Amino acid sequence: MRSLIAGPHRIAGAFVGAKLLLHLVSQVLTRYEFHRDELLYLAMGDHLQLYRMDFPPFIALAANLQRALLGDHLWAIRVLPALAGAAVLWLAIDATRRLGGRALAQIAVGTAVLLSPLFLRVSVLFQPVVFDQLWWSLALWALLRRGLDDDPRWWLGVGVALGMGLLTKFSVGFIALPLAAATLLTGLRSDLRTPWPWVGAGVSILIGHPSLLGQVALSWPFFEQMADLRSSQLSRVTYGAFLGEQLLMVGPTVLLGLVGLAGFLRTKGLRTPRTLDGPAEETSAGPGEGRFRAPALRAAALTGAGALLLLMVMRGKPYYAGPIHPILMAGGAATLAFLGRSAASGVASRAARGTLVLVVALQAVFGLVTLPMGLPVLDREPMARYSAWLGVTAATRTNVGVQLELPQDYADMLGWQAFADTVAEVWATLPAHEQDQAVLLATNYGRAGALDYYGPERGLPSAVAPIGSYWFWGPGDREWNVAVVAGSDSVSLAGFFEEVREAARIRDPWRVPEERDVGVFVVRSPYEPIAEVWPRFEGRN
Repeated sequence: MRSLIAGPHRIAGAFVGAKLLLHLVSQVLTRYEFHRDELLYLAMGDHLQLYRMDFPPFIALAANLQRALLGDHLWAIRVLPALAGAAVLWLAIDATRRLGGRALAQIAVGTAVLLSPLFLRVSVLFQPVVFDQLWWSLALWALLRRGLDDDPRWWLGVGVALGMGLLTKFSVGFIALPLAAATLLTGLRSDLRTPWPWVGAGVSILIGHPSLLGQVALSWPFFEQMADLRSSQLSRVTYGAFLGEQLLMVGPTVLLGLVGLAGFLRTKGLRTPRTLDGPAEETSAGPGEGRFRAPALRAAALTGAGALLLLMVMRGKPYYAGPIHPILMAGGAATLAFLGRSAASGVASRAARGTLVLVVALQAVFGLVTLPMGLPVLDREPMARYSAWLGVTAATRTNVGVQLELPQDYADMLGWQAFADTVAEVWATLPAHEQDQAVLLATNYGRAGALDYYGPERGLPSAVAPIGSYWFWGPGDREWNVAVVAGSDSVSLAGFFEEVREAARIRDPWRVPEERDVGVFVVRSPYEPIAEVWPRFEGRN
């Protein structure tokens, strides 16, 4: 702990402390509830089968760990994301330091990661995204260490990071494939004659194998999920929108990443001190003149550029590229720092240093202005006014192109407890003998997750839902003669049940469109046994 507030890690420690404090304040001030995705991931923990999941199981394991250690209050569920986000911040600043960036460069990178809406938002929510950022950053950091330390054993670190990535999200392929290509295209390919890259690859498969075996056991549902995602959301992503939103999500310091790419590729222009924390003397040989330093830095650049290109071609969501920014920005800050120290003229030196100062100032202003977009601290009405004042419509547009008053994540954190209360009131109207065997049916994973989280203390049974992961968990063991259905409509339900009665409606104009007017129905007497109906819903998300 002492090394985080003194010595070489004092700047990283200060920024990590500031980040954790920001998240603590946001949890105290927030008027929002769980995000719909968080409710799903908590339910995944309840249904954990390590080798038979339709999704990488890390998030379910993390959910169970948090609940066991801290309970399942909102603040407790968001502790691990905050710590993961802080780790990303630390890795970025430490990479800057190891590349020769001194205080100003480290402050520039720390400000960039601390105040970017992207890195703030994802580390507030209990979702795989922030952990994905951590594993990608860790893999690139370990790759830099392989070059800077001239030690091929760092491939083990790369392997552990990629293995954790595979256990977390299949999007790890967007970094693993470019990394493999970058290794072959640079001098790092000589490492392939040693055991370390192969051991690292083996370690990654060993750690991530539950994700793969789950897909095999369930006949590769990932491909159906991706097809659904491409048709409903990814088809709207254009190259221009993808690149433009990098600036909106990260801020002005996204340009540091471009400088980092150039610095890594032209490593003779990025020279590090003789020792990390010793005198400010420069080496006569820069990274480009070391045997493995230059290939490792070039491989990091090619990996980042390759991941960005692959994501664009595959029409990934803009935030998928978030994990490549921290380490590349570290390279950019270190490059500017070196140019400032080594410039032949005082004018050039001042220009390079002035650029870093400007970066810090611009990012600080950008971050403070956009802070409510990254942290849910403003309630719905002031947040809507603030979003309108900013005028950045992309920030309040849903995945399917609907314009909202609030950012979609915020709209997805509203109304779940009131929804569960209304469903419980309808459930209580059933006669006691029907409640014993009635089914609680939800029509999307957010509703099902909300009922599973809030339901037990309201006397509700576990929810079933014929959609996504819930479909794989089956229709339960209750009789389907009577059901309370949260969602759907009377016309659709009339195709499955003889008796359909609307019992309540839940209205909230602040929520996402599909949750603004939700009916709750009591249905009886199904036309067909559930065992015959359930298979028809396979693949629905």
